[in-house]
Amino acid sequence: IFTGEAFDAESEVIRTFENFLTAVTPGPQNERNQTLKAVFQPLESKVPPTNANWSTDVSTLFGSGSRVGQLFASDSMINVSFAGSNATLTFELERYRNGNARFLMFLVDDGGTESGGVDTTAGHEFEIHVWEINSIPSFQITTTVITVIERVALNLERFQDFIVAIDQGGWNEEDQEVTFVIEKVSG
Repeated sequence: IFTGEAFDAESEVIRTFENFLTAVTPGPQNERNQTLKAVFQPLESKVPPTNANWSTDVSTLFGSGSRVGQLFASDSMINVSFAGSNATLTFELERYRNGNARFLMFLVDDGGTESGGVDTTAGHEFEIHVWEINSIPSFQITTTVITVIERVALNLERFQDFIVAIDQGGWNEEDQEVTFVIEKVSG
């Protein structure tokens, strides 16, 4: 049972969900000393700007280097740690990315398959949704004092490169329009 909530990858890069799995056992009483591990298989993803629809090409979903289609920050993928009969899910997101990923998860014990044993559960699907959050734009002002000469006639003054390094806000926001608002503080 997944009891998580949606989140953004701007302020929360490493995510941990306690009790991601509950009532977990490695099998009947005589198998309680077996160790479990979780195995994840990415099924499909939807990561803008390339995947507006679900895609089964999950080759760029994990990694390093901020590739197009990448949602997770490292090749370590997803980790599940077990404590008693509960399990905690942890993963690291690529900063400023958003999208969805669907996984198939299996639990595997270390009891083996000798004598007809079964060591792998049936697969269970779950999804991770990372919300798109509008990032704050940024810019730099090259000077904080502008001096002009008093004139009788109205002339338009231009100040080349007064504002530089204009950034619309982050990954996949380069098409947004930035508007500057100037407010008089004093004078």
